[in-house]
Amino acid sequence: MRGERGEREMRGERGEREREREEMRGEEMRGERERDERREERDERREREREMRGDEREREERRGER
Repeated sequence: MRGERGEREMRGERGEREREREEMRGEEMRGERERDERREERDERREREREMRGDEREREERRGER
């Protein structure tokens, strides 16, 4: 009988630890998602800047050809 209750208590402790781990993982996932969104925004901004620079370079090249 004592063994059964001991096992249940252990399982309860393990459950608490797992719940804490899940919460931590949830925080990490939220952090990663925010980081990914910021990275995407930064990449898009860089891409737009690169395109604008490319357009300027093309215009200058065309001007030089004429």
